[in-house]
Amino acid sequence: MIINIASKNPVKIDGIKWSFTLYEEFRKAKFNSVEVSSGVTHQPKTIDETVTGATNRARNAFNGCDMSVGYEGGIYPSEYAISGYFSVGVCSIYDGKEINYGFAPSFEYPIDIIKLVFDENLEISDAFKKAGYVDKNFIDMKLGEGRGGIGILSRDRIIRETLISNACHMALLPILNRDKYKR
Repeated sequence: MIINIASKNPVKIDGIKWSFTLYEEFRKAKFNSVEVSSGVTHQPKTIDETVTGATNRARNAFNGCDMSVGYEGGIYPSEYAISGYFSVGVCSIYDGKEINYGFAPSFEYPIDIIKLVFDENLEISDAFKKAGYVDKNFIDMKLGEGRGGIGILSRDRIIRETLISNACHMALLPILNRDKYKR
């Protein structure tokens, strides 16, 4: 089995591979990393835009494989959030016919981060840097290819790979249990 991962980001690749290889069905799979367009803005700001980005990534990466996986991170508005926004991570798995989705656990970004995203049109990682959350020794690193905002906010108790892996596990459920998810 060949599985294309729609990213060159090592954190996304590791999180996706980690979830797949926990299941016997995928332990011998060969994984390829493919750079593709999400077709959405650099910082998705709704659930729909984030799902669209994950969908486009998975569909665009489906070439010479049995499955392709797209992951897109974004934010979405909520009246229940202090900042007005929660994070959202979406995994999409495409087999050439059907697409399955899973969501990562959501968390709230600080008010100053959300303000920078909207006022200066920054990506979350750049907003964290500009707001001073990132140690000066790591300022040149791309936050989304490392610990992520969740790592900073959780004091490294939760890492970005875990969120990505959780979303991937959720998207795998209908594939692992096809008899229970008949369409």
